[in-house]
Amino acid sequence: MKVSTAKLIIYGILSVGVLIAFIAVFVPALSDSLAMLSLTGGVIVLLGVFFCVVFARTPCCPYCHELIGAKKQSPKSCPHCEKELG
Repeated sequence: MKVSTAKLIIYGILSVGVLIAFIAVFVPALSDSLAMLSLTGGVIVLLGVFFCVVFARTPCCPYCHELIGAKKQSPKSCPHCEKELG
């Protein structure tokens, strides 16, 4: 997965969560379900923040910008473009 794709997914998750929370607060017809919608929006935002932290800790190749996904040790070369990672 490219870095730009991962960022787009994270921004989408955060935007949906904030939108749901704002809809719950500013639409008076939903006043009876305000707590549930606010909680749902908050959980979605926290999910986006979790993905943001995971993404920030995942290394990416400086040449092809693909996520490397090294678990324990950093690889010597990129598994996608096979360039040396120095």
